[in-house]
Amino acid sequence: MVLLGGCAHDRRGLVATKTLLNADGTFDEVTFGAALRAKFPEGSPLENLRRYVRDIKGECNERDGGQIRCEIPYRGGICWVQMIGLDVETEGPAVKDIDVQIGGLGC
Repeated sequence: MVLLGGCAHDRRGLVATKTLLNADGTFDEVTFGAALRAKFPEGSPLENLRRYVRDIKGECNERDGGQIRCEIPYRGGICWVQMIGLDVETEGPAVKDIDVQIGGLGC
């Protein structure tokens, strides 16, 4: 049993990292945006996207005109943070489109 357990591996994190991050460790904005739009396609429940953002320690806020702004801090330190911004266009309780911006803030 120990021998069989020693042969197991789980490289999901590596696969996800190599797919979503550039060589310098920054998020690939186009790839990440495409992944989110595939995970939450037009017509999918907005609450599912909100839950996803909450689960990864981000937050979403209502804006005018059927828009929601979500911000997800993913790295940070004293006086700096790298963020993923999502501008979500909604149609009632559903996602219509997601625009992704990757950036950083400092003080």
